[in-house]
Amino acid sequence: ELASPTDVTTLDASTSAHGFMPKFPNTKTWLRGDKSWQTNKWGYEVKFGDGSGVISNQSDTSRAGIKACTLTKVVIRSTDGAASPALVADTLTVTLYIHDYNAEEGTAVDTFSLSSASSYLEGSLSHSIAADKWITLAVSGASASKCLVVSLEFEAA
Repeated sequence: ELASPTDVTTLDASTSAHGFMPKFPNTKTWLRGDKSWQTNKWGYEVKFGDGSGVISNQSDTSRAGIKACTLTKVVIRSTDGAASPALVADTLTVTLYIHDYNAEEGTAVDTFSLSSASSYLEGSLSHSIAADKWITLAVSGASASKCLVVSLEFEAA
């Protein structure tokens, strides 16, 4: 087992033995306690509106992460904000900005639009975000949405 490297797992670590670790998967992951590999992804959801009326032009700012990352996915969902929410078709724009925490938003990085729809999904994004950068999402042009959730998915760079 200690001769040429192979895929033999006899000497892998376990809960009862110190052994070796599993073979690297060649992706940006970390090793979990059950010997599986976990992808380093996380999400952040922003809710606009409380259901009491059509949302106005609003924005929300948050730190993207303490390490460099990539924005890979955006999902938008428009509802009436009721206890059992109903989807609401609307035409509106969500604008994305990436900036320093103590800086103005600057130039828009991307825009995502509902066009007479209640939901939107963009799953093939690749917006690089340096460590400690902030993101701002700004909603404009809503005419029917009383509650809008914008979900962002990030992956470690």
